[in-house]
Amino acid sequence: MKQVGLFLLLLSALSLGDEGHNHGEEEAGHSHAPAKVKKSRKAVKEGVGEDAAPAEKESEFHVEKGMLETIYQGSVSQTAATMPNGLSSLVVSPQIAITSPHKLRLVNNYFDVSHTDSLQGVPAFGIGVGAPLWSGSGFSLSSAGKVGYAFRESITQVKSSSGSTFADLVKVHWLSVGAGLTADYEVLTWLRPFLGGDAGMQWIYQSGKLDGLEQGFWVPYYEAKAGLTLFSRPRTLSEWFGGVTVGGSLRRSFASQQETESSSVDVGLSVYL
Repeated sequence: MKQVGLFLLLLSALSLGDEGHNHGEEEAGHSHAPAKVKKSRKAVKEGVGEDAAPAEKESEFHVEKGMLETIYQGSVSQTAATMPNGLSSLVVSPQIAITSPHKLRLVNNYFDVSHTDSLQGVPAFGIGVGAPLWSGSGFSLSSAGKVGYAFRESITQVKSSSGSTFADLVKVHWLSVGAGLTADYEVLTWLRPFLGGDAGMQWIYQSGKLDGLEQGFWVPYYEAKAGLTLFSRPRTLSEWFGGVTVGGSLRRSFASQQETESSSVDVGLSVYL
């Protein structure tokens, strides 16, 4: 009986040991579970970190692409700035000149008037508007239209159709309108010699105290000119100064009873629109 009791006591101890072992495994499982969770979270973070590397590379690529686009847009803007078109390609050229006629003879039904001596050294004013046509290898070709005006009042000898000679205070208004071509070449960055030719119409209006003297005359003309453009600058959208022009011209009439021939020395300014 005593042996049976010891046997039962041993069985109960063994059963309690098995339960404690199982309970310890359950607690160990619970205690290790957070570690697994932490490990899984860490793995997720590491996975995100591994995936983030390409994202960083992708952002770097976008930055480089943005820089390239900025450089490209800047080059396009600079090219556009140096290649104007439309109205922005026009050049306005105001001028002042001293004109001296070698021959200026106006004839109507009543009088024959020579202004050659009385109109020496007449100040004149003009303005031209030009546009480039072609350029290359330092050469350039442009077209231009211009308007000029001069005025002089002086005592002039007037010869009547009957042969009599009178002295009269005669006023002369001299207006010209023409167009032509000009070619120039860049010798230095600040020096461009030019040659050109114009043709057009000049309206010369004379008036005085003698009856029959007052009359206007339309006289066609052609003109040759040459000179220098100084201190010219490259054309850009922000640049307005095109240089200073110094030159001379020779003008003659044609296909008219009125005889005009004159030379002039002028100074002008080129302004980019």
